[in-house]
Parts: sequence; C-alpha cells; structure tokens
Amino acid sequence: MNTNNKERFRTPAFTERRRTDDWIIKMTNIFSIVPWFVVFAVWIVIDFASPDKETFFSRLAGYRTGLEINIHYWDEALLPVAFFLLLISLAFCLAAFILNTFRMKRETDRYRKSIMVIGGITIIAIVAFVIRFWL
Repeated sequence: MNTNNKERFRTPAFTERRRTDDWIIKMTNIFSIVPWFVVFAVWIVIDFASPDKETFFSRLAGYRTGLEINIHYWDEALLPVAFFLLLISLAFCLAAFILNTFRMKRETDRYRKSIMVIGGITIIAIVAFVIRFWL
C-alpha cells in the first residue's frame, strides 16, 4: 500500500482561514457588553426615582427634627429616562444578535448566551415598566 494515499484522505475537510477576529466578532463583543452597563444604569435611575423607604433611622430623625420624608411618590421626571435607557439596551441586544447571526456559517459557530440573557431581561423590564407605570 502506498502511504501517501492514506495521508491524503486524512486531511481535514476545510482549512481554517479565520486567523484573527474580524469586525463582526469585535462589534458583537462590544454590543454584548454595552447592554449590561445600560441595564445597570437603569437600575441606578430607578433607585433614584423610587420613593424613599421609611427605616428606623429615618423615623428617629423625623421624630427629632419634625421633618417628614416623602415615601409615597415616584420622581416622574426620571421614569422616561429609565425607559429610554431600556430601549437603548434592547437596540444593542438586537444589533448584537443580528451581527451574531451573520457570523453563523459554520457548525462550530455558536450564538452568544449573554446576548439572549440580557435581551430577555430587557424585554421583561420593558413590559414590567409599561404595566407598572403607564397602564
């Protein structure tokens, strides 16, 4: 038997031509990180917009100084900012998902779970926000 024939059939079916990350991978990396920061910013804005919570120390300070704490009203000027940030997060998630879809040409390519997780969190937050504040 000729050993050259056996070696010829053992070569891989395709040659890996992807040497470095192309622009799609770089943009997908950026677009999958940015929504996490945006959702964190939404969390901070919602915390500032929420009514003050009455605690033991606030009651103690209120009794001593005669001040009342506003514990009943949301700051409605900050709520549209939070909703706009949620829409920005959703836009980044959709852009990252579309870019990731363009990259899915080989069996070894995978969808990024981070994009799907933060996209799901963002959609749930938008629905909850609309139900809570605008319905």
